[in-house]
Amino acid sequence: MSMKLQKRRSLTSGLSMEDELKAWSMTFRFGRDYFRTLKAVDVDQQTDYAHFLERAGEAWARLGTLFMSTWTPTANRQVPWALGEFGQPE
Repeated sequence: MSMKLQKRRSLTSGLSMEDELKAWSMTFRFGRDYFRTLKAVDVDQQTDYAHFLERAGEAWARLGTLFMSTWTPTANRQVPWALGEFGQPE
């Protein structure tokens, strides 16, 4: 990842895009926040699922292209959850 991209800040969390992507990566992959990494972006999947889906869609629109550049399909998961849920990122 380029230094310019690493230093760019997310509009929603104040984190760098790289850190925000780390927080969302498991959710983008599986649709679940098993280790509560979304706490870094003030999202709690357990408390309000509708709010979680809204925030996940917004994050996918911003970070999905970057996430897909690192995506490697496996025998068990050909498509990440977020791609199936939200479609191609903007």
